[in-house]
Amino acid sequence: MNPGPYSQALEADCCIHRVFAAGVDDLELKWHRDDRDRVVTVVAGRGWSLQLEGSLPAPLTPGYVVTIPRLGWHRLISEGREDLHVRIREL
Repeated sequence: MNPGPYSQALEADCCIHRVFAAGVDDLELKWHRDDRDRVVTVVAGRGWSLQLEGSLPAPLTPGYVVTIPRLGWHRLISEGREDLHVRIREL
């Protein structure tokens, strides 16, 4: 069973490579929190934004790096142009 609106694989350096499809239903991109701090690096994809609680959405472009704090509310927003590829390192 897929844990969310994405596919993922573990990378050799213990990071998670996660892919969100351009056509994902917006209803699947819900506000949520994670149990650990995460450093997220955008590898590829355009037409996506990340919104952290209390902030406006920030556009995600290749090379963008953001730290999402443990238990911090956040969500992805898609305009559906390209698949989003991110590398996630849990701290």
